[in-house]
Amino acid sequence: MMAIGSLDPTIESFVDREREKRLFQSLLGGGRGKRIMTMQAGAGMGKTWLISNFQRECSRRRIPCALIDFSSSRVCDYIAILRSMRDSLGAEHFNSFTTLVNQYYSRPNLPWRETDVADSSSVEISGSTLDSSRIESVAGHDIIRDNFIVFAGPSLPPHIIRDRLTTEFRRCLIAFVNSLSIGDCVVWLFDSFEKADPETRDWLRDEFLCKIREGEVNRLVVVIAGQEVLHLAMEWNHVALRCSLEPFSPQDYHDYLRVKRFPLPKENIRALHRRFQGRPLDLAVWVDSAIPNNEEWL
Repeated sequence: MMAIGSLDPTIESFVDREREKRLFQSLLGGGRGKRIMTMQAGAGMGKTWLISNFQRECSRRRIPCALIDFSSSRVCDYIAILRSMRDSLGAEHFNSFTTLVNQYYSRPNLPWRETDVADSSSVEISGSTLDSSRIESVAGHDIIRDNFIVFAGPSLPPHIIRDRLTTEFRRCLIAFVNSLSIGDCVVWLFDSFEKADPETRDWLRDEFLCKIREGEVNRLVVVIAGQEVLHLAMEWNHVALRCSLEPFSPQDYHDYLRVKRFPLPKENIRALHRRFQGRPLDLAVWVDSAIPNNEEWL
């Protein structure tokens, strides 16, 4: 049930963040009608740890879950996100969406072949040669010419295609959610949200989060984590939770080292805490480096 991203192996050693884990569990239970959670923190503060923990909790409960990590090069636009969500939740629930994608993006069945035109001003189509000046109007399809000639895609305006595909995906999603047992839900997890472009952020808010707020999409839980997250004003209070991650305490460092079976004297733990300013990631990297002489790190 995973999309772009995978379970973090350090999750076995996860400590602290009990408040955030309880908040996520309350979302799964539909407590107080909350369905959206934003989680903002600086680099190395454990956001990905928490997202991995949430994903694991969904797996344990057999809750359909999809993860989108915007740090992945595979996440480039809305269609990549929708396809990944579809594949994670089960493509069989989104057949009409897939049909529509194929309708808009399948290559036209034309007597044409991709041609290298870096050193040529013409292209061959069905044995005939056309000047490059005529290529743009072949069969009424836009053609991109940049060393290689490729079909740009469907002739409809991109925003029309985006709206139609999003609407169909949402229709399939609602039908899928309604087919689940009473009390069950679907979970979407977004990590490294600061790397999402503004257009994608607006699209996600307007096409899905607003639908949750308005009650059109029920039983969909969305968690957004990043150094930057969506700003949700007061009118979102009835559906959204907002939290920021604080640095680990020295006691948290001690607990993590104990779980990792890497005990250190208290004064060394305090020195590590000062050095790393309470960042969980820095401590995990330090432990995993397994350098025998810890003193040189202090």
